Amino acid sequence: MATNRKPKPVRKLAPAKRVQIVESSAASVFGPAAAGVQRALAWFGTWRGVRAPRDEIAGVLLLVLGVLGLLGLSGLAAGSWLRLLAQLLQVWMGAGALLLPASALGVGVALFARALGRRFRINWWRVIAAELGMAALLGLLHWRFALMETTVSLRVAVESGPLVDAALAGQGGGKVGWAMLTIAGLLAPEATGRLLGGFGVLMLVAASGLSLRHFFNVFIALQQRMLPVVVRAPEPQRAQTRKRKAPAAAAPPAAADVVKRFTVAPLSEAPAKLRKRDPILPSFELLDHSVPQQVSEAEINRKTAIIEKTLREFDVQATVIDYLSGPTVTQFAVQPGFVEKAGPDGVVRRQKVRIAQISGLANDLALTLAAGSLRIQAPVPGQSYVGIEVPNQQKSFVNLRGVMESVAFNRIESPLKIALGRDVSGAAVAADLGAMPHLLIAGTTGAGKSVCIAALITGLVMNNSPEDLRLVLVDPKRVELIRFNGLPHLLGRVEVELERIVGTLRWIVREMERRYKKFEEHRVRDLDGHNRKVKRRKEEYLPRIVVVIDELADLMMLAQDEVERNLARLAQMARATGIHLVVATQRPSTDILTGLIKANFPARISFSVASAVDSRVVLDSVGAEALLGQGDMLFLSPDAPAPVRLQGVYVSDAELEKVVEHWVTQSAEHAPAAVTKPAIEAEAPVKPAAGPEAPWDALLLQQASVADKDDLIAQAIAVVKKARAASASLLQRKLKLGYPRAARLMDELEEMGIIGREQSGGKTREVLLLDDDAPAGGRDDERD
Repeated sequence: MATNRKPKPVRKLAPAKRVQIVESSAASVFGPAAAGVQRALAWFGTWRGVRAPRDEIAGVLLLVLGVLGLLGLSGLAAGSWLRLLAQLLQVWMGAGALLLPASALGVGVALFARALGRRFRINWWRVIAAELGMAALLGLLHWRFALMETTVSLRVAVESGPLVDAALAGQGGGKVGWAMLTIAGLLAPEATGRLLGGFGVLMLVAASGLSLRHFFNVFIALQQRMLPVVVRAPEPQRAQTRKRKAPAAAAPPAAADVVKRFTVAPLSEAPAKLRKRDPILPSFELLDHSVPQQVSEAEINRKTAIIEKTLREFDVQATVIDYLSGPTVTQFAVQPGFVEKAGPDGVVRRQKVRIAQISGLANDLALTLAAGSLRIQAPVPGQSYVGIEVPNQQKSFVNLRGVMESVAFNRIESPLKIALGRDVSGAAVAADLGAMPHLLIAGTTGAGKSVCIAALITGLVMNNSPEDLRLVLVDPKRVELIRFNGLPHLLGRVEVELERIVGTLRWIVREMERRYKKFEEHRVRDLDGHNRKVKRRKEEYLPRIVVVIDELADLMMLAQDEVERNLARLAQMARATGIHLVVATQRPSTDILTGLIKANFPARISFSVASAVDSRVVLDSVGAEALLGQGDMLFLSPDAPAPVRLQGVYVSDAELEKVVEHWVTQSAEHAPAAVTKPAIEAEAPVKPAAGPEAPWDALLLQQASVADKDDLIAQAIAVVKKARAASASLLQRKLKLGYPRAARLMDELEEMGIIGREQSGGKTREVLLLDDDAPAGGRDDERD
């Protein structure tokens, strides 16, 4: 019966035995120091479960050789073996004796790092090139020593005994240097130094891994940086025409290898055919005309390469196909590419890169481009690419004159056309305030709201006389709009008192209602039809009225219900009467810009805001939080699908003063013709404390006179005026009051002089107020 024998196990070498074998072999070759290092290395290899490879042995050998050489040459350690090693290095290498131990240390560290699993590749051809380069340098040292020590020719000095003795003594370049000098002297007796120097530089360049392409790229980059920024002739700024070179099929260049792909053409804009202006209007010469700055070609190509490289690093295939350069930002047109993915059936299909992948890299692109803020428009309306808007290194301001002389501005056939600024392509943008018909402006402090309002008012008074346009300016901040005081277009003066501003809004509502009554009498539907009809009859001419409110938040905090009600009513009905609103606020929150106000202001401008929530409140979309400030804005037109980014126009204080001074001079010269009181409802003129009289001063005085009276005093005046009689029982029946309150109202009416004294026999009192008299604080619907 066969017995089951277990197979004899293979005897494995114990770890300690392996350590002893490696230790003994190392000790026989390198000595005790090397054996100790190798023992530690073998233990490390055993701990990791791998055998000590060949790279580790070679690395340790070179490390030990380099350390011993440095110790021997520096004299930090003593010993016969170290002195012998130092003498050998000095005899063979001369003054460059330290190069060999340093090279051994470098190669040893590289071998040891590769043995430890680091992904490191040693190019031995480059190592050999480095050694040949160092040998050539030693030859140069010996050649220099020969020139200093001898007076005979170089060939005689090389073959003479003193130069050989110097090499044996370790002077100059040692034996290696003497050998290299001898070879170079035989090859080029008259150019030995140049031959050794050129050969050494060539070998060191080869050892560094550089190629001719790197030198050419560095040369091109330096040449582009040295190119001056071209300043063009003073021409109106226009969209830059671009000339793109034929695209190559290869991958886009890296950020370090900037390739010239786009060329920047000179700025050009078709001159507008300016119409003949009325002599009374200010000349365009009063406004400044600045020279626009152009983005350099090197900056365009550099940012193009950085954008493409960053997208590739995140595995997003996209190409920059075009660019648009404006005064503040440059928009790069990025076209999404395709990616190949294998489906469940194994078939490889091409898929388009999603736009969300590009939009999600906004912060990464801003980091690589060193941009403080970056906006991605995905996609650009009407285009098949994504727009990445990068701030320019040098910001260019947009002047009012350049936009007013452009084709876009002169194409609008309206007296209320306004200059807004220039878009990302540098094209002028203008709009018609009469077609908006109202404008809402929002933005943080210092973003450019007040400058935009000043430019808007300046543009309106440049094209309209006081007979055609009147302004109502409200400035609770008392800083920006007071500069327009004295302008003949103003109704009264710039209102800064909050109590007067609420009364001003009431007067504007009453003026709107009065104009509708005029339209009903003349059977017309708008202001233009009314003025055409009354012009033939030489009757009352109604000018347009633009109401500008610089800060809405202050008014909403004072009387929110009344201000919101009046603004909503004006926004809904005032367009046909020629009354238009421009409202600005620096706090775009929902309690200030209520839904009722936003619904009646379809045209909006948003400057830089603090957060995306504020941007949604103003524009119903994000984007305004990424603006740069100082006039950088988003304009949402009533007929546009998305906001347009603009750089707003800038009007300096000197320009504004010139325009105001012109109109003040014209007002003094043509006082009877130019400064005519606007056709407004007749009020008893009450001159305010300072400045010209305002048409709402009488209304404010009447409201102040009934401020301490009963709340129903206005209704009581209307009742007695309609009945032509006054009694306490009449007020009780009409106003549904008790006898005590009705009796107090009768006493107040008597004090105000509206009714007469009490009659005997219980007769009704006489009403002293005539039909055509305006009741103090009366209702709007009781006006004549």
